[in-house]
Amino acid sequence: MLSSLSVFGGILLLPYLVTLCCYRLVLSPLARFPGPRLAALTLWYEFWYDVVQRGQYTFKIKEMHERYGKCR
Repeated sequence: MLSSLSVFGGILLLPYLVTLCCYRLVLSPLARFPGPRLAALTLWYEFWYDVVQRGQYTFKIKEMHERYGKCR
C-alpha cells in the first residue's frame, strides 16, 4: 500500500516539476532578466553560496552584475 502510494506521488511530482521549470524559465515575468538558469530555477544556487561557501552569495551577486549587467 505504501509503496504504491509513493509511486503515485512520484508520478504526480514529475509533471509538476516540469511545469514549474517551464514557468520559471519562460512564462514568469522575471524570466526576461539575464543570469544563470540554475539560479532562476531553484534556491539551491543561493544555498550553495550562502551555506557551503559560507556567505559568499553577496559577492556572487556583485560578480553576476558585472557579467550580466544591472537590472533596469
